[in-house]
Amino acid sequence: MSFGLAAAAALLLGLAAAAQQRSAGAQPPHHPLSVLLVWDLIGDRAWLLAVALMVLAYGLQAAALGEGQLALVEPILSGYLVVALLAGAVLARRLLTLAELAAALGASSGIALFLLQLSPGRGARTAPGRSWAEILVLLSLLLLAALPLIWRASGSGRALLLGGLAGLTLGVSDALTKQTIAVVATHRLGSLATWEPYLLLVVGALGFLLQQSAYHAGPLSSGLPPLSVLEPVSGTLLGLLAFHEAVAPSASSPLLLGAVALMFWGVQRLARSDLVTARARAPVDG
Repeated sequence: MSFGLAAAAALLLGLAAAAQQRSAGAQPPHHPLSVLLVWDLIGDRAWLLAVALMVLAYGLQAAALGEGQLALVEPILSGYLVVALLAGAVLARRLLTLAELAAALGASSGIALFLLQLSPGRGARTAPGRSWAEILVLLSLLLLAALPLIWRASGSGRALLLGGLAGLTLGVSDALTKQTIAVVATHRLGSLATWEPYLLLVVGALGFLLQQSAYHAGPLSSGLPPLSVLEPVSGTLLGLLAFHEAVAPSASSPLLLGAVALMFWGVQRLARSDLVTARARAPVDG
């Protein structure tokens, strides 16, 4: 059940990512992480439709996380760039090249091998507050350390940094989604008196701003590969470390590393395709 929900979420996320990048890239220059970017995008109907698709995908993802483990759901979601490529091929009315097909096969094979090796077992439904405090402190330090680099960079370099930070933040948001679902299921309306829903809103909003800023800063070839890889990797690590989702005893470390490398290679090569790469435009530099 969780596999099907995650696959459907990946399908919608791929369509939404391509449309959002096209809209965000066409906006006038903005400073990094400017909320005015989102304000301008609200007037774009195509972007609003893409956001609606993303919200629906997020609902499916939340349902998948409620049914299954982070270590199972997250790697499936990383395949949404494949969907963006296929959608681009249909819109462009052309066949995929052999290189694009090889990259798509590589990304899909990497995800499948990753899942096969992990074979995760069900862990705890929630992580302790102390673990979340440590996670948030680490994320905050990473964001603060990256800010000067983001302001100095421009174009594709800025998109790369923002995409990586967006992936890490959204991975934390995915883990928070899993915890919030468990809290709501237990406390119902009483969950409004807990911290999880409010922290999820803050982290999710930050991840969304980072994501749109990455799309605005440069082409998908720069921002989306680190985002689509780091989100599932960070979410999976949180599942293993914070929720104690067990890895199969037969898992092979070399094969796991090979699967991650294959997945990253495939995603990177797919993102270079002219089907998903828009012309880079340098935004306002700090």
